[in-house]
Amino acid sequence: MALSAQQKLDLLSLAKDHWLNAESTACAYERALKSAKQRSEWLKIGTIIAALLTTASGFAGETWVTVVTGLLTTALATAERLYSPTENHQKYWGCRIELFGVKDNLVTFSITLDALDDLMKGAQPLSQFGQQIVAVTQKMPVTSTEEDMRKARDSFQLATMARMIARAETEAGFVGEIEQETMLELPEDAPDVVPAYRPQMQKIGGTRI
Repeated sequence: MALSAQQKLDLLSLAKDHWLNAESTACAYERALKSAKQRSEWLKIGTIIAALLTTASGFAGETWVTVVTGLLTTALATAERLYSPTENHQKYWGCRIELFGVKDNLVTFSITLDALDDLMKGAQPLSQFGQQIVAVTQKMPVTSTEEDMRKARDSFQLATMARMIARAETEAGFVGEIEQETMLELPEDAPDVVPAYRPQMQKIGGTRI
């Protein structure tokens, strides 16, 4: 027996959560990539300066030049050892690409929902996708911010899955409703202002959600 409209919606909602998690984490990796690139550029500049000071110390014969060169070289070596910007840049990039792959798989899964005849058959791959996201972040841990999640939600509105969920909500019997009870009184000096109302989702014949 094919999945019911509500079961499809439940699976799509879970797929959406994984999609948002993958996208927000990808945004965090993008920030990490920019940071690693910036560190790499500073290290390159520092290396050039150290090379110039080393050359100058050979001609100047000044002790302070030799000391500064030694300190700078030590600082560069320490920064390279602590941050490894070049190596981390490659790892961040790889993790980001893997998350894009998970997102593509989630979309493919959503498209093939109509072919499923059992709820558990849909829940199992979704669980695997969630585990894949965790596995990726364990390779190179990053912390997603509220801004990352905001960007992920904005991106989702333009994604194919958003249209699938909207269609599934319609099939499951959900319609938009204007919440009239939240109407606000407008000031007398705003005659041309039109009030806007926040839509809610309500299931036909059921309770409001």
